[in-house]
Amino acid sequence: MLGIVPAAPAAAEPDPVPVTFTVSTSQAHPGDTVTITATFADPDGADVAFSYLSLNPHFVTWFDGPTYSFTSCTGDITWCELRGDDHTALALHHAAPIPGGQTRTATFTYTIATDSSCGPLEEASFFFYSYRETAAGGTDAVVPGPSTIVVC
Repeated sequence: MLGIVPAAPAAAEPDPVPVTFTVSTSQAHPGDTVTITATFADPDGADVAFSYLSLNPHFVTWFDGPTYSFTSCTGDITWCELRGDDHTALALHHAAPIPGGQTRTATFTYTIATDSSCGPLEEASFFFYSYRETAAGGTDAVVPGPSTIVVC
């Protein structure tokens, strides 16, 4: 006897973009300090044994944008490093393990240089690189991040 067997529904894929963020302001002046709060969510059912996050300037900010320096990173982290001689990028490890469905939060601050370029097209714009590892393997993602216009 032949019959038709309906296909099993595909398993839900975990969210490949595990980072969300808020930024303290959408506009700032030279000399101001801006705060970025990033939340890493463990979308998998398995514990995250290792998590790495970096916050990097977009190309235009890096080469032609306002000047700034990261001044701190705090939160549910075990390690944080300011990257580059001018502290224009950050890297951190979240406190692990992270049980499935739970989150870890990190707060970053940066100060816009007092002599920074400014104007309606000048912005400090960033992206996140996120890597997480479970017993099943590693997953990474590039996630668009916050932008702040630097006004005169």
